[in-house]
Amino acid sequence: MNENSQSTSKILIPSGALVDAVTSQYNNNSFTIGVNDNKTVVYISTIDPNFEIKGFKINDDISKIFESSKVHYTIGWGYYIKIDSDWYAGFDISSKPNKNSKIQWLFNYKFSEGSRNLFIK
Repeated sequence: MNENSQSTSKILIPSGALVDAVTSQYNNNSFTIGVNDNKTVVYISTIDPNFEIKGFKINDDISKIFESSKVHYTIGWGYYIKIDSDWYAGFDISSKPNKNSKIQWLFNYKFSEGSRNLFIK
């Protein structure tokens, strides 16, 4: 990202805000980058099937970490499970994930203490 990057779309981030979205390639993976008005990166997501975090990729089930993980839900945004200190697995927004649920997207977002995220499990 640089200050000349132009956004032609918006993306809804977990805080409920709509921010500018830029598509970017890095290490042969495609990402959507959410930036605020100051051009600061506030959200990164991918549906690229080649991208991997801690052994997890898009369409993988989460059975190997489901029992030891918290399922979170943000009203109006969706369900997700933390994979590591920076990355989360996102799921179908209309139903609570179970151990057989497939990862639909991976994202990086810094949740604040006062965020709207709810602990489900």
